[in-house]
Amino acid sequence: MTRSVVTIPAGLAISLMLLVGCGESGPAEKAPGGDQEVASLADLVGPPAASVGARRITMILPSESDPRHEIWEEAARRESARLGVVFSSRIPAEGERVADLLLRSIREGGSALIVVSDEGGGLGSASAEARVRGVAVVTLLEPSTIEGDPVPAVVRGELGTAAGELVAAAVEDASKLGKPASGPALVAFIPDFPEANQRAGVLFEAAREAGIELIGDEPFAAPTDEPARTEAIRGLRASHPGLSMVLAGDDASLISALSVRNEGTDADRFVIAGFVINSNQLEFVKSDFVSAVAFADEQVLGIYAVRTVLDLDAGEEVPDRIVTPLPVLRATGPPAPIPSLLDPEVELPPGLRGGAVKPRPPG
Repeated sequence: MTRSVVTIPAGLAISLMLLVGCGESGPAEKAPGGDQEVASLADLVGPPAASVGARRITMILPSESDPRHEIWEEAARRESARLGVVFSSRIPAEGERVADLLLRSIREGGSALIVVSDEGGGLGSASAEARVRGVAVVTLLEPSTIEGDPVPAVVRGELGTAAGELVAAAVEDASKLGKPASGPALVAFIPDFPEANQRAGVLFEAAREAGIELIGDEPFAAPTDEPARTEAIRGLRASHPGLSMVLAGDDASLISALSVRNEGTDADRFVIAGFVINSNQLEFVKSDFVSAVAFADEQVLGIYAVRTVLDLDAGEEVPDRIVTPLPVLRATGPPAPIPSLLDPEVELPPGLRGGAVKPRPPG
């Protein structure tokens, strides 16, 4: 189902809802750009469909601090500025829910609203008033409905599909290294890394479904501290000398695995694949240091939210679910040994120097 905003008198709108009922949501529609070569965020999102006039967007965020919210907000702000659109953000007052602030913003004259929900609920009724008043509302990640009728939501690409591709790449490259394609494999993530546990979980299930022997009964929750994390992965490799692959749920775990692999001989090498949110890590794939990565850049959500709410505000039809790209990038060859980290003459991917590797903050 697609949707556009049309202003309908309140009484007529309620009558139509009662008489017509609610349609079922159609299948998710993939956002453009998912199949192209990706080297940066600009490649991932592509250009907007068309230029827009001066309009105003407000992003409503929960009051609870979350680093992802800052990334989405900054990405939306930059995209709005690039399109010549006025952008602002708001958080609820003390004791107020996101739904309450949404309703207040609608009644104060907001015309294009991006909403990140909280646990307070109530978005459906506020969104219903928005539709009656002809106000464009788009949610991020958490779908909402008006009497069962979906409010357009910008969501992530399918993690399970990407995880399956990552596991397949790791299995193929393990065989090229002479390692058993059946494992053992370590799935690692950092609990403090936003949504890394979800990504590690789907990797774990994909590996299990592929018949791979896994270390532990669940993904390994690696320490947040970089030296401790690297030491933990080093210890797991020592206790599992036949380690074939490491599957990472986040950038930091992937980079720590690279550091550990670089310490061993060719016989100790294992393959690495995983999810990353920082485009710097794409260099590891281009250099064949990593078998494959799924590029789950958080900024894409903010950018697509801006484009979608502007389309909706302009009266254009949009899907119920706007699925952001989640491309999997594959190395061109088998895993390559990383050149010496101690040689200052060796050109390395960004962030890789001195034996300890740390991802730069997104953006």
